[in-house]
Amino acid sequence: MGEHAEKNGTKIGRPWLRAVLWSAGIAIGMTMLIVSGALILLLRVAPAPVVHTNPAIAQKLARELQRAQAAAAIGESGVVNADEAEINSTLEHYLRAAPATTGTNQAKVQDMKLNLVGDRLRLYVLLNVKNKNLSVLLQGKLTTANGYLNFEPESGKIGDLPIPGSWLRKTMNQLMENPESRKALQLPSNLNDVHVESGKMVVTYR
Repeated sequence: MGEHAEKNGTKIGRPWLRAVLWSAGIAIGMTMLIVSGALILLLRVAPAPVVHTNPAIAQKLARELQRAQAAAAIGESGVVNADEAEINSTLEHYLRAAPATTGTNQAKVQDMKLNLVGDRLRLYVLLNVKNKNLSVLLQGKLTTANGYLNFEPESGKIGDLPIPGSWLRKTMNQLMENPESRKALQLPSNLNDVHVESGKMVVTYR
């Protein structure tokens, strides 16, 4: 079914989803700054949140995104409200097609799941670091500003080890000063806004 979508010119959720995945990459970068290799091996892997996924749901979201882009192109409302199942189904499809990495050969994203809680996003990432699994959990607010996607972390954990919110925000600000990170989080020209509202991810095209 994924191949059929790509033949029709749709790479499911690829533009804005790539930006979300790059946010996860930044989270991975923070992980590497926090702990040494020895400490990573001692941390317990937190269980992944239970989410519902279905390839048909991912295809449905892909069609909704296409219609929203087409509507925005002719001056009509181009807004999609994607629920948790649609987002996680799309993430699953994307990760299977192109597994994400940190940019090195030492860490690989094994799994990623999102929970949408009110206007907050909770991101779970399972990493494989030197053949050992490591879980990262971050919660915060997804915003856009000046054409860039931004994740404002409020709390987080590596395994069972809490990460102070103030440290997360400071590190995120430092990483956003990196030109490569900023380029990766730049929104496509036809995408106006992505945020979480009332337990849904709202994607607005222009």
